[in-house]
Amino acid sequence: MGDLLERNTLRELETRRATADPGSGGEWRVSLEVEATKVAVDTLGAETDMPMDDLVEIGVYPAAEAGEESEPLYLAMHRIRSGPQTIAVTVSGRPARAGIDPRHLLIDVRPDDNVVDITEPSAGGN
Repeated sequence: MGDLLERNTLRELETRRATADPGSGGEWRVSLEVEATKVAVDTLGAETDMPMDDLVEIGVYPAAEAGEESEPLYLAMHRIRSGPQTIAVTVSGRPARAGIDPRHLLIDVRPDDNVVDITEPSAGGN
């Protein structure tokens, strides 16, 4: 219990890019480029980098009407480690937005960069 009072654990979760490719039968292959870091902050404000190996929610959403929230096409936990990584999922509907920790369940330094609009992959790849 002392650990809980002596330090806070913060994360920086970011979705850098999300793309979608149409498949057969109305399915879409969504690829998310995410980056994750984790730090412990003690009572004096000193930060210590920590290895991240946590289950974090990934969400994919369809387009929504103005002022409305849409039900997710996909919402599941994934093992996320420190650093950049790519996550690929298949959804049964046209996706519009996707991201890491979309419902802000974790304490995140900048939660406004968790979910991004999906873009079409560039012709010929990167």
